[in-house]
Amino acid sequence: MKSASKNIPFWTDINSVPSRFPWLDSNDSCEVCIIGGGVTGALTAMNFARSGVDTILVTAHPLGYGGTSRAPSCVRFDGTGTLFSLSEKIGNECAMQVYYAQKNALDALEQLANDSETDFGFNLRDCVLYTNDPTEKNNLFREYQMRKNYGFDVEFLGGEQARNIFAFDIEAAIISKNLAAELDPYLLTHAAAVEAVKNGARVYENTKIQSISDFSENCVLTASTRRKITASTIVLTLGRECSDYVSGLGQCHSSAAVLSEPLEHFEDWPGKCVISCLDHPSFTVSSTPDNRLFISGAASSIIDEKGKLKGFIPAHALEKKRYSMLEETARELFPNIALKFEYCFSGTHVATFAGMPVIDNHPNYQNCCYAVSGGENSVLISATAANVLTKLCNGTVAGRSSLFALRR
Repeated sequence: MKSASKNIPFWTDINSVPSRFPWLDSNDSCEVCIIGGGVTGALTAMNFARSGVDTILVTAHPLGYGGTSRAPSCVRFDGTGTLFSLSEKIGNECAMQVYYAQKNALDALEQLANDSETDFGFNLRDCVLYTNDPTEKNNLFREYQMRKNYGFDVEFLGGEQARNIFAFDIEAAIISKNLAAELDPYLLTHAAAVEAVKNGARVYENTKIQSISDFSENCVLTASTRRKITASTIVLTLGRECSDYVSGLGQCHSSAAVLSEPLEHFEDWPGKCVISCLDHPSFTVSSTPDNRLFISGAASSIIDEKGKLKGFIPAHALEKKRYSMLEETARELFPNIALKFEYCFSGTHVATFAGMPVIDNHPNYQNCCYAVSGGENSVLISATAANVLTKLCNGTVAGRSSLFALRR
């Protein structure tokens, strides 16, 4: 079988630029300056602007050309792990709050899709979590009971029931109804930025912040265009580059993705549901708005920031192996679909505690806060972070912000 031939980010390759923004060509000032032009930054700018806050979003690159260009095609409310495993780490009450926060973020994305003039391909999907390990069946049933008790619309399938629906081996599965969605994260970023501008925000592309002279009452940010922004509050939404400003965020992980050519038939894939595997190695399968299969996973913590294995072995051999593994997995899941793979790419993100966003005030500067989100559910985590950031800066969510704090 022919493997994917295009080793480039998918979203920025298939999309023309839907909206363009100027660089900073004169001094400006605002209440809140957001640094970072991905999903998190754009959604945060939209939230602030909608609430009447004078907002600037500034990004060193074209909007959506960072980690967003490598983001997955789906969001799912359980992307931070199972309720059961999350409860063991942070307690039942906090785990429930995380799940509700992600469900609220999913609802907010659906509302934006209904309101926006930019179509970013949002479609609700069922979310399927399955195991093929007999020893995990009881744990998965316990997970089903927890989700049901917390009010989520879920269904439990035993192996025989599941095998009547899917073409691959399943010991047990949970179907969470309408608790996932497919979308285009690049177009979502532009939709949010356009909405922010409509509500009075200014967005500056290709403008790198080179220095911040002070974190006092009014910060002065000097840009690569030799112009300055004066702001009362700074919000950092730089992805893993937030590590340049905040220590102890977490280790860098690398994950891989492959995409098929557009499909005409979807045998054994009911409703193009989002499918996640509980077993190791884990992966997630979803569809794209243009009907491709998108499979991602094979996360690794051994790839450094220079793309080398443990600092001295080039990563391309390992990446090729991961792409092949994902392609083989997809064919095992859907043996009745003729899959031809076209795109493959890898991305690096900060692996935060329990896969949750880190949203906190800067430890040294009280007028600076930040958010870090990434991984397999990065887009929904970004939407969650944007909602919490807006309230954190307004001082209205002490409890919720502490849930996502770096040292909770």
